[in-house]
Amino acid sequence: HLLSTSDIFRVFRDYYEGTPFSLVGDTPAAGPFNSPLRVAAGDSEAEVPTGGWERPISIYRTDYAVLSACHPEGHGLVWLAPHTPHASVFAPVWTSASTMVARQYVVNASLSVDRGSLFWAVSAVSNWAFGSMFSRAIVDIRAAQMELELKSQALAATLRYAQAAEHNDQLDAFSSKVHGAWWDLFWSLVGKYNDGYVVTHGGDGAVSSAAVGYPAWWLKAVGFDKTLDAPSTSFDDLKRRMSVAAAQMKEIDAARTRPAMAVQQTTDLVV
Repeated sequence: HLLSTSDIFRVFRDYYEGTPFSLVGDTPAAGPFNSPLRVAAGDSEAEVPTGGWERPISIYRTDYAVLSACHPEGHGLVWLAPHTPHASVFAPVWTSASTMVARQYVVNASLSVDRGSLFWAVSAVSNWAFGSMFSRAIVDIRAAQMELELKSQALAATLRYAQAAEHNDQLDAFSSKVHGAWWDLFWSLVGKYNDGYVVTHGGDGAVSSAAVGYPAWWLKAVGFDKTLDAPSTSFDDLKRRMSVAAAQMKEIDAARTRPAMAVQQTTDLVV
């Protein structure tokens, strides 16, 4: 079939998943949560002249991905995804009739972090995904991409035949939505994948957390079973001593006399 813009987006986001060159396979280099991140150019690499990593299309140090769509009829359009494509969102940024680029697609280089820029929102999403639980976080990222890029496609279809005078305003308004949505995504990832837990919120506001732990293949790959050079009897003894200590602590806690809780009632509101 003819390639669509969405097909090209998937190519930009590729790190060879499902192929022999996959960067997210069950290998120690991918870490316990199958991250495609391979930081390169360290001094230590010089000690291994024949070493190397596969270079993904969606590499961590990408500045931006851009795609131009030229139509035989109607206005042409430029798509932009700042930073790492697999953690970014593609949005219409420019057309053959527009005369400006929205502030959200610009980076103020004088700031260490430009929170008004979509680039930095994507950088935050990308780095949190790499540093937390990538195999889980990427599922959330893809869901957000799908939801927002459906709206991007609808805007692109509208702009193709829209009056030239309308382009700047429509592009600017949409850029604000994209920028806000990606910062919201970042904070949702921070709250959900945190300190080794997956934290969720129920419809009633109740919070639950589940410890994920490391997968068996990774523990085996890093020699978890050989971490300490000690006989199994020493571990059994440690478990026994900790069990005795826990029972003693329970007895101490049960015999403890606690002061009555002071209840203070406030009847007057002072402003």
